[in-house]
Amino acid sequence: MIVRPSLFNLSEAVYEAFAQSLFCTTSSSSYFTFPPIVISGTQAMALTDTGKTYTATPDELTHDWILVDAEGKTLGRLATEIAIYLRGKHKPVYSPHLDHGDFVVVINADKVKVSGNKADQKEYIHHTGYLGHLKRITFKDLMVKDPTQPLTHAVWGMLAHNRLGRQLITRLKVYAGPEHPHAAQQPKLVATAS
Repeated sequence: MIVRPSLFNLSEAVYEAFAQSLFCTTSSSSYFTFPPIVISGTQAMALTDTGKTYTATPDELTHDWILVDAEGKTLGRLATEIAIYLRGKHKPVYSPHLDHGDFVVVINADKVKVSGNKADQKEYIHHTGYLGHLKRITFKDLMVKDPTQPLTHAVWGMLAHNRLGRQLITRLKVYAGPEHPHAAQQPKLVATAS
């Protein structure tokens, strides 16, 4: 018989089968010693169901609130980090078909910057649907008109353009100034690298 360490929460039969298959115990001794292994509950499930990938169920999904300060940050680099938080790729239980993402509150969006001559040369183009009504506006003019729009547009370009992406973009809350109405949700301030 194998004496199992107390840090495993597996049944005796499962633990014996696992230890025998992994370490090939054929000796007649009643104690089997090996270095202690610290594992979490998810990893313990993986030990019992070898060869199966863990996938989170919809009841296990949690949506935290994250606060990002955009002051002095580069537009594209900031947008990639925000898209990662919206998708939930920073969580260890990420699955591409599920919504693991967090709510992201961005403040000081009017102080975001672009490099080079992009402020004058970068254009946002859309068509109204009428003949000859192709509308163009530069980054600088759009920042005067609506400072939240360039960042929202950049993040939307980094999400999937399907039902999941449309659901994720609703969790992005962008504000031009330092104030936001989400204090009740207690968003955690995240330091971005850009």
